[in-house]
Amino acid sequence: SNVIFGESAAAIQEFAQSASGIGLSTRAALQATGTFGNLFRAIKLSTDQAAEYSLNLTRLAVDLRSLSGGSVEDAVNAIGAALRGESEPIRRYGVLLSDATLRQVALANGLDVTSAALSPVVRAQAAYLAILEQTGIAQGDFERTSDSLANQQQVLGAEWANIRAVIGDSLQP
Repeated sequence: SNVIFGESAAAIQEFAQSASGIGLSTRAALQATGTFGNLFRAIKLSTDQAAEYSLNLTRLAVDLRSLSGGSVEDAVNAIGAALRGESEPIRRYGVLLSDATLRQVALANGLDVTSAALSPVVRAQAAYLAILEQTGIAQGDFERTSDSLANQQQVLGAEWANIRAVIGDSLQP
């Protein structure tokens, strides 16, 4: 996190320490944000912007899992694939990312669409915005349904993973 997010790493660490409340262990939260952060840093976003986008998408992955089932890791992988230009995995969550959709989102948000093909940077930013646009119904689902058995099990599982990590760390020489 420190390497990927630089000065913004503190916000990532703070989020990860409290992520069991949304069903993620500290380690899983760091892995998810790191996955997204690597992608955003590769397209030259600032550390602040990469951290903000990574936190937003990690929370969204939790909400997608809550609404659609599967795992947070599956949702993280689908979102990551969409940011890299693969639109098929994210369709499972009701997100359609055609070239026309991405161009429309890019144009509406002042991104450069003058070339024949969208640059990887513009495509990733447009995909990020389109994903947020198209997942409105899922956003906040974990919180809305936090008292459900499935989400309570996610929280308990995350807390148990954190306890195991503490115990494992204490047993190391």
